[in-house]
Amino acid sequence: MNVFISWSGEKSNKLASALKDMLSDSIQSVRVFMSSHDIEAGSRWGSVISQQLSDCNFGIICVNPENKTEPWILFEAGCLGKSVEESKVVPYLMEMKTTDITFPLAQFQSLEANREGTLKLFKSINAAIETHRLQDDQVARIFERFWPDLEKKIEEISSETKEKESIRSDREIMEETLKIVRKLDREIQRLPSIILGEPDVTTKTVPKPDITTALDIVEESTKSSGHSVDALFEEKGGN
Repeated sequence: MNVFISWSGEKSNKLASALKDMLSDSIQSVRVFMSSHDIEAGSRWGSVISQQLSDCNFGIICVNPENKTEPWILFEAGCLGKSVEESKVVPYLMEMKTTDITFPLAQFQSLEANREGTLKLFKSINAAIETHRLQDDQVARIFERFWPDLEKKIEEISSETKEKESIRSDREIMEETLKIVRKLDREIQRLPSIILGEPDVTTKTVPKPDITTALDIVEESTKSSGHSVDALFEEKGGN
């Protein structure tokens, strides 16, 4: 039986690769196709994928929050929906719940990339095999043998992503700091107009000459930077 695994993005690719290894090693009658592994150099990739999509008996779509609306994922999902029965197309979800899926992927019965969801996936694949199908107890034993390795790989993929997300680049920090500084500078430039009751060129209104209003504006603009109004004026005074 031919199983087609669809993916898009680095995280999805790693999940698809780990799943391909487990399926290939555990169910001998299953032939798993994954485009990054199985297209030979020099081949017309579009033709190869189209042929594999038309020949497959079961489709798995590796989905995560970053790629759930990616055109390539939706394209292959649409092709799988035309080639295979809906019950044999499964969105396999990493870091998502089944309730997070929206259409068109929501038309398929999705499973989460955890122990329960992966066991159901194995059973569904085995049920789709026409010949040399395994007994339910065989599927359970095989799953127990191979699941720990896949679980470890899924955890590693997840932890790599969280680590990357937690480390902000110097450029990101500099850009955010620049935005805060520019916002503070604009608000400080407005202070004389607000205090003296002169027209505000940004709003074209004549605010009341209320120092409290002016300080409120500066206070609001400094919230995201973590500085107080007093510290701001001390800094300006020092310069």
